[in-house]
Amino acid sequence: ERTRRQFMLYMHSKGYFLAEVRDTVILRNNKALVHYTVRGNQAYHIRNIRLNIRDDHVAGFIGADIENSLLRSGQRYDADILQKERERVTRFMRSQGFFHFSRDFITFQIDSTLGTHQADIEMTVHNPPTVRGSQSDTLSRPRHRRFVINQVQIFPDFNAFSPQADYADTTLFRPGRSDQGPAFVFLHNGPMRIRPQAITSNILLEPGQHYAIGQVEQTHNYLSGLRNFRFINIQFIEARGLENERTDTTGMLNARVQLTRAPTYAYTIEAEGL
Repeated sequence: ERTRRQFMLYMHSKGYFLAEVRDTVILRNNKALVHYTVRGNQAYHIRNIRLNIRDDHVAGFIGADIENSLLRSGQRYDADILQKERERVTRFMRSQGFFHFSRDFITFQIDSTLGTHQADIEMTVHNPPTVRGSQSDTLSRPRHRRFVINQVQIFPDFNAFSPQADYADTTLFRPGRSDQGPAFVFLHNGPMRIRPQAITSNILLEPGQHYAIGQVEQTHNYLSGLRNFRFINIQFIEARGLENERTDTTGMLNARVQLTRAPTYAYTIEAEGL
């Protein structure tokens, strides 16, 4: 019965809501052979796709990217495509600065009761959960915030066993020759053993830019390609003390690039005459 149910669930996930699964047990030589017959019948296809986005700010971004949707009218219903669409929208939003956006905010409602072997799909993008205000009993209804990078802090001698360690030296480094423009903040103890330019030239994150998941991933790959570090971590925390820069739809992040140098080895080559 369990196996038959799994067959049914799979067929339903592929749009065969009227599928039939039958099992036949054949006894032979004191052994039971189970034969399953699966009949899909007519598949259901998508008729209408509706977006239900409760935040106008978010709706503008998702609506502008609708041409890249994986869902199309006339397409056979497939639950795997819905999951891929959820992941696609989530990554798109995180590439547009929505740092806290996750796939959990996206749900699908399927209506297959039309009687025409068709299904209507409604994709809902929920707001963050309601929270209670700190100074009153009123409830605030949060919106999805789009984050800008405030600082890029680099820890070239990070110790994962002492993550909260204090650093005696702070160095501001600007990649260009001008004193203007965004600066990278190096936090270290004593002279740095690697040139700041060697690190910053491989970091795609800059103050003033919107958070973008793709740039975070590329930065990690570029730093790994240097082969100078055995530990690389890029962490983001909301910047504090910048209330004038924060609204219900915007926020500021500090990026923390934590690097632990790989051990260096010395090799000695000796030649002996024969």
